[in-house]
Amino acid sequence: MPNKSVADDNHKYFKYFIYLSLGITIFRLLYINAINLAPQEAYYWNYSRHLALSYFDHPPMLAYMIYIFTHLGGQTEFFVRISCVICFFGLTCLIYLTGRLLFSEKVGFFSAMLSNSVLIFAMGATIATPDTPMVFFWMLSFYSFSKLIFTENKKWWYFWGISAGLALLSKYTAVFIVPSVFLFLIFSKQDRKWLLSKEPYLAVILAILVFSPVIVWNAQNSWASFVFQSYRRSHEIGSLSARHFFGYLGTQMGVVSPLVYLGLIYATIQSGTTGFKWNDRRFLLCFFWSFPMILFFTLVATKYWVKMNWVSAAYLASCISLMALYFQLVENKKRWVRTFGITALTVSLTFTLVAHILPAVKALPIPASLDTVTGWKKLARRVEEERREMREGTLVVGYGYGVPSEIAFYTSPQLETYSNNIVGERGLQFDFWSKPDEFLGKDMILVYGEKEKYKNPEKLKEFFVSVDQAEPLRIYRGKKVLTTFYIFRCYGYEGPGS
Repeated sequence: MPNKSVADDNHKYFKYFIYLSLGITIFRLLYINAINLAPQEAYYWNYSRHLALSYFDHPPMLAYMIYIFTHLGGQTEFFVRISCVICFFGLTCLIYLTGRLLFSEKVGFFSAMLSNSVLIFAMGATIATPDTPMVFFWMLSFYSFSKLIFTENKKWWYFWGISAGLALLSKYTAVFIVPSVFLFLIFSKQDRKWLLSKEPYLAVILAILVFSPVIVWNAQNSWASFVFQSYRRSHEIGSLSARHFFGYLGTQMGVVSPLVYLGLIYATIQSGTTGFKWNDRRFLLCFFWSFPMILFFTLVATKYWVKMNWVSAAYLASCISLMALYFQLVENKKRWVRTFGITALTVSLTFTLVAHILPAVKALPIPASLDTVTGWKKLARRVEEERREMREGTLVVGYGYGVPSEIAFYTSPQLETYSNNIVGERGLQFDFWSKPDEFLGKDMILVYGEKEKYKNPEKLKEFFVSVDQAEPLRIYRGKKVLTTFYIFRCYGYEGPGS
């Protein structure tokens, strides 16, 4: 009879999981066509127009995915984003499977539900960023390693190596996968034996081979990306800063939601305590797949501005351990725990729901700093009008990475646009896509926005024979001005070093 009860429960939660994963995926497929691309998305779409082994700021995985789907379906918001919806469907499945493997069907289902309620993950499912494929392959690595630990089948080492390599091919923060694995092997008595076998080291070599396009690109480009992500960032680290640290905590509470964030931190610490005290490999796995990354970026945040998404992968294992610990406490008649859990989930879902509604419903008020998707089509039309009034062959330059990418995406036919290197500044990946000296004598339209201003427009006269400022373009949300774009007609380019 008990076995039948367990089987019935398992079947029930499996059914719930199917409804959850399919329902959320259908909603996301409808939603991703409803709003303009954010500047980051347009920039990564621009990657896909210039396919390479890697790029200055990120590895190439997202560019490849966008390239495949936009060439299959068209240059639309839907096909820029659809690979991310697919990745998150896969991620949801992997969280469920890992939670079921380590604990139970119930934990697997609620872990999948919790992760989909968290704002930072829900955003990643509908906005195309490198984090999306990275967290999918991170979770695939975690699942593969968990299968290895509980089956002791050596083949899982090679699945782990490939998935770790693919995670690195998506974003550099996936490097934490390697210390997570080896720290677990060092501290888990039953699994320490693997350190004396060849498989872990062959798996690492396999991961490096998968990651090798990034290494080759860097070798061909003076190690530009590696220097940017390591040496330059490390030199930007300053002295102890309460503003950075509390800003980091506040941001994490915002993108995770306050109560869930506290729960995830509790689960991370408690999984370590339980894992070490009782030699529980399940909790020890969750601890080492979350704690190293959280600790590292929390320490960095005392001296440097840590972006909201850098820690997100660490929360995946914490979601699983949190649900396992939650149900243990509920079974031990801790009444307050159930109230805390329901409240935390409700608040998290509210954060996520509001974040989806605000960009799509223009009548609702929203601070300009939070609306990054409104007005790009209008700007592109204005730029096309300005170009028609200038001589043939006029180029379009946008200051920053977002403005030129958005203009390129929303013009028809889609333009090649240029960036900061035209006016003697660094332009991130744009530095690799154009050589300003090739454009001597050309006329250009330069555009910048309120959110990333060209601080000294008078300096434009150093690069051109003459410059005229056109009427600014104001973008409205409802009756209020959301942002303003400044447009300059620039004649006779004289080069960036003039």
